[in-house]
Amino acid sequence: MCKHLKLDKMVYGGEALGRYDGKVVFVNGGIEGELVDVQIIQQKKDYSRGNILRIIQSSEQRAAPLCKYFNICGGCQWQHIDYHQQLRFKEKIVYDQLTRIGGFDNIKIMPIIGMEFPWQYRNKARFIVKTTNYGFSIGFYRIGTRDVVDIDYCHLISEQMNQGYAVLRKIIKEGFKPFHAYCAIEIKALDEGIMVLFITSPNFHLNLTKIIDKIQNIPVIKGIHHLVVDKDESSARTVCSSGTAASTYSFEDITVQAQATSFFQINPIQAQRLFKKAIQLLDPQKDDYVLEGHCGV
Repeated sequence: MCKHLKLDKMVYGGEALGRYDGKVVFVNGGIEGELVDVQIIQQKKDYSRGNILRIIQSSEQRAAPLCKYFNICGGCQWQHIDYHQQLRFKEKIVYDQLTRIGGFDNIKIMPIIGMEFPWQYRNKARFIVKTTNYGFSIGFYRIGTRDVVDIDYCHLISEQMNQGYAVLRKIIKEGFKPFHAYCAIEIKALDEGIMVLFITSPNFHLNLTKIIDKIQNIPVIKGIHHLVVDKDESSARTVCSSGTAASTYSFEDITVQAQATSFFQINPIQAQRLFKKAIQLLDPQKDDYVLEGHCGV
């Protein structure tokens, strides 16, 4: 079913919102202000979802995505929009959620502090490993599904992480046997090298010993860990572990350590700016203590 829509605004998650016969339609890959033809792919009682068939009137803010997997992989939603305009859209989304959902009046949203180079910033990435009819797919979930897009390179992680991932992909695709359980590989950046964390469900029965033995010989890999988790990851147990167990991040006179399973800000450059801004707004005095009690470490 094809619909002719004017896209009214951007919403959380990077979709554009339009209306057809009064019903809301969320459009993947659209931009506020565009006029598009949309293929409806999902019908709900109160809304629909669609993909763009044709852009009739394009936004000046539309940009060419850097990644060849964009609009297939579910890892990124905003690459089709100029980065600086992305920030403005996200400010509007925060304002809309605070007023429409939160019920606040007369609020002031400070401008988002963006990055000079918004690529290769992530210090962690989780790649899903899934058996297919042709071997294995290793990558991220396809948009709106639990299928895995086979990905050989990600522009959001560093070159060093991509190099380590490429070697891991080759070893896993050659060494794994078909399985039907949850398995993921989490790669974390260290000061020198990377840490690898295998995350599997209890019903994953492949023996990872030979794979880990091969991985240990890769110079860039400084730590290897295997974690078995339940369905919602509320409990976990370490099966085997070797090498570096924690990542260290230093921000001026602040040093933090994140264990293999700990959460820390995935963008260290912006985390440093976040810490600085928090201290600036708090304006702590000489005898004050500042407790950071929310962000995992």
